[in-house]
Parts: sequence; structure tokens; C-alpha cells
Amino acid sequence: MVGSGKMVGLVMMIVGVVLFLAFGAWASTALFTSETSSGGAVLGVFLALVVVAPIVGVGAYLFRKGGD
Repeated sequence: MVGSGKMVGLVMMIVGVVLFLAFGAWASTALFTSETSSGGAVLGVFLALVVVAPIVGVGAYLFRKGGD
């Protein structure tokens, strides 16, 4: 389909942000209930960024190039 790159990119960016917010909620809950240490939470957030950043980056690229 011509021009569907914008929609796919937008969906990928939204999914990436929702995944990161869900992980952030889980990590903060785990930290406040003493299931993990602050260092573990920081490492977890860093790893979540490593996973989510490419999804959002590819989504942004597709969204930008989707109209061409």
C-alpha cells in the first residue's frame, strides 16, 4: 500500500512508548515494594530503553519517510 508507512510508523512509536510506560510502572512498583534494589531498577530501565529505542526510532523513520 502506498503511503502506509506513516501509519505503521505511528503505531510503532505508540507501541514503544506504551511498552516503556508499562515497564516503568512495573519497575516502580517493584522498587516501592522492596522486590528489587535501586541499582536493579536503574539497570532494568536502561535495558528497557535498549529494547524500546530501536522500535521508536524505526517508527519515527517510517513516519517521516512514509509520505514520500
